[in-house]
Amino acid sequence: MGKETRTTAPKSRNRLTATLLIIVIVSWCVSGYLGYQLMNAPINAPVSSVTKKLRFAGMTDSTKDDGGWGQAHYQIQQRLASKFNMDAVFNESVAWTDIETFYRNHAQQGYDIVGWWGFQGAEAAAKAGKEYPSKQFFFTCVQENGNNTFSFVYEEEQAGFLSGILAGLTTKTNKVGVYAGTNMPCANAYANAFELGVHLTNPNATVLKAYAGSWTDPSKGKQTALTMINNGADFIAKYSNLADNGGMEACKENNISTTGIYIDQAFMAPNQTLVSILWQTDAVASQLITNAIAGQPPIGAQMPVGFENGGFSVKYDPAYNNLSQKARTTFESWVSKVQIGMYKVPRVETPIY
Repeated sequence: MGKETRTTAPKSRNRLTATLLIIVIVSWCVSGYLGYQLMNAPINAPVSSVTKKLRFAGMTDSTKDDGGWGQAHYQIQQRLASKFNMDAVFNESVAWTDIETFYRNHAQQGYDIVGWWGFQGAEAAAKAGKEYPSKQFFFTCVQENGNNTFSFVYEEEQAGFLSGILAGLTTKTNKVGVYAGTNMPCANAYANAFELGVHLTNPNATVLKAYAGSWTDPSKGKQTALTMINNGADFIAKYSNLADNGGMEACKENNISTTGIYIDQAFMAPNQTLVSILWQTDAVASQLITNAIAGQPPIGAQMPVGFENGGFSVKYDPAYNNLSQKARTTFESWVSKVQIGMYKVPRVETPIY
């Protein structure tokens, strides 16, 4: 151990003198510091900005434990709330007709950032945004924005394309299927890119395409998948929110290969789910939050969310290891090309039939 050396004054008068001197020096330092802070403080700096807790409200027509879209965005919101110490609320099972009301209500209640996790919020956000110009509103998937409305434009085409690459590499019947919820730009982008990916790796394959007719009814997704399976498809991809769950069930019951989306969905069909494409909006959403914390005006913009900016990632599920080395190598090569932007997947939003 090191030796500690102490020095003591020989007389009490010396101790008193030293104490007074220290008090004087500390007083000078404190007063000088405070004076400097006051002289350099912004004239209009809000006193409450240091302690104010940002309030964040998200909403969806799904639920936080739906095994797909809703759960993915609930988890994203939870991570952001923890990272930025926000007061956050997640509204589940909100009807589309109530979106505009929810935007307004949360703005009135003092929430700083209010958003709909889905494409259906664009029009409602535009209306509410004009009434509450100081609030930050957001939605996803749609290529639109206003002065204070922000769109996370998910590059669904990347997820669809890679699922198509995998389908083309693994099909034995040369028939594969893809279905979307309804005829919407984001869903069409996924399905059209799926077909492109299939034909890049297997030009002779037939791609069956359909709309399930719902984003919230698993039974419609299951029936759509079963129709394709009965017509010879041995790989099913889907982009239909809760209706995806029905498709996963059909794949499990009929031992048909598939891919998960939004979160790792292998728990629904462990032996059939080859990979899952994970949605991770955290990095882009953090820009809105840090902007609001800094007291800056709301952002009106569209921001792509995909592999290149960390918005998507691939989870290789256990069943993937059953594929041939050649199939795995080819698929992983395409994943790398998309991740680094070497291959830009075209976004085609036209109806799939």
